[in-house]
Amino acid sequence: MSDMNVTLHDSFENQPVYNKCGNYVKDLRKSKDGKVLLKLDLYNNLKNAASRLNTIIKDLKPIQLGPGRPKPLDSAIEWRTVSTGKDKNDEYISFNVSHYIGTLKLDIGTENNVIFNIKPRFGEEVLGLLLEHAFSIYLPKDFSANVDSNTQTTHWLLPLLWRTRLSEAMAKFHIPREYQQREGNLPTLKGRLLIGQHLRHNIVNQHLFYCSYYKYEYDNLINRAIRYSYRLLMEKEGMGNMIAEYEEFDNRLASFGVLDTVEKPEEIEKIRYTRMTEGYQPLMRLCQQIISRQKSGVGGENESIDSGFLVDISEIWENYILKVLEKYLPQEGYNIVCPNHEDEETWLLEGSRREIRPDFLIYSNGECVAILDAKYKYKDKIGYTSKEDGAISKEDIYAMNTYALHYHKPGQKMLCLFVTPEEMPTYKTENEFNGLEKIKVDGPHEYSHSNDLKLGVIRMPLPKKNDNSIDDAILAHWIDIWQQCFANTLMELIVNFKAKSK
Repeated sequence: MSDMNVTLHDSFENQPVYNKCGNYVKDLRKSKDGKVLLKLDLYNNLKNAASRLNTIIKDLKPIQLGPGRPKPLDSAIEWRTVSTGKDKNDEYISFNVSHYIGTLKLDIGTENNVIFNIKPRFGEEVLGLLLEHAFSIYLPKDFSANVDSNTQTTHWLLPLLWRTRLSEAMAKFHIPREYQQREGNLPTLKGRLLIGQHLRHNIVNQHLFYCSYYKYEYDNLINRAIRYSYRLLMEKEGMGNMIAEYEEFDNRLASFGVLDTVEKPEEIEKIRYTRMTEGYQPLMRLCQQIISRQKSGVGGENESIDSGFLVDISEIWENYILKVLEKYLPQEGYNIVCPNHEDEETWLLEGSRREIRPDFLIYSNGECVAILDAKYKYKDKIGYTSKEDGAISKEDIYAMNTYALHYHKPGQKMLCLFVTPEEMPTYKTENEFNGLEKIKVDGPHEYSHSNDLKLGVIRMPLPKKNDNSIDDAILAHWIDIWQQCFANTLMELIVNFKAKSK
């Protein structure tokens, strides 16, 4: 059986991937316009997989990296067929991909599995930067040497997240031990004597006691989930090298009598954490998703996902913005509220109807002076219409208007800003940087019905190496510079707009 790989990119619309042509085409080849041509049977396999993809994907839960309430899974991949009308075979499939990266492998019951591999649109280098600053998840120094050359681009992310969460827990907490209830025929009385079982087992062996007792041991659900998820990851092609260093730890758990299986993944949700084990909670969320995919599959007999996982890139982007704001916004007089990290719910309407959750609220002296909506999309302006290239969608503007309606108070000045990424080069010297436009801002534009509200777009630069001679220290320097520039520009916008009210 051979696999059919479909490579897409997150947050990207109208990705024309495959053309249909006749049965006479023997091998995959590219047409002049760059689209891949397929044999008719392979094209139909892809079409079949795409038509059922969203039905299957609704049962998936995206891997949650940070705190806060989990977000529902939006439609990750949408597709449509497009025909030019020139020929019945002149047809291609166009994909719209939402804000997720990951790998989905579909068994469609034919000789060819279909693998949807969703890559980060700005590349692995930028993704590594976001993970490092947002969640302290670091790519290993020998990363490129440890990843199999045949491994899917996003395939490495799952074991990387697992090893990071395990390392964090092990650095701060001991291996979990718990009192487990046990029963057995013992030579001495221990715990509570079970009269019925004792009489049934010990009519002859009157020197034994059938007891129920508690034993302080390592064989608990947390350690079992660690061992089981480790085994599952090791069995997956291309993942073993990334977590092979934990073999000694796995052997240690085995020597303590810890089993390497979890019968019901949903039991992981019921774990009661203590001060001694709370550091393992992020790891357990990840283990549950790894184990659940192995246990149940998704869909019917011929409709399953093997090694499927999705990571919400917008969550990574939001947490990166949050870290920058917390680091560089003034500590006195301003505070940042992130509703996505709050347990309290906010309702637009009376009677707990229509919950709203903006990404960030910036307060000054008890007043909300700015609402920020982080969008991991290549958008750089409000535009006259949403059809303009790079313009914010009308749905996103409607959502921002709803936030403004709820949080704005009469007489106060408030900015409504979309924060979008912009790739920037890494300069070798300060002179190369001097004189360049620091941070790009569209607007902010005043609302037609109120001069107390403004709507705009502010870009967050993402430095990227433009040649291999730039080392990590220079890159780190420019990351810091761009983050400060972003925070300073944001504060200037807020302060200048507030000053107009005086």
